[in-house]
Amino acid sequence: MENGPAAQIGAELRAARARRRLTQRALAKKSGISAQSIQRFEQGLREPRVGQLISLANALDLTASSLLDSAQGTAVPA
Repeated sequence: MENGPAAQIGAELRAARARRRLTQRALAKKSGISAQSIQRFEQGLREPRVGQLISLANALDLTASSLLDSAQGTAVPA
């Protein structure tokens, strides 16, 4: 995994999923995005499109902006 935007988003996505104790398959089912795509996002191989980011955030009970802010290190802890 690299340190670019895709890697940062992927790391935050993985952390958010882990905090909710969801598998990639469970998140895929909740979000309507394939487990393979989620795996690629988490590995930093692909960046989710805006619609996918929103679907993932909704499935994780987050906002898309909170995922992006956390990935950029600008989130305010809850």
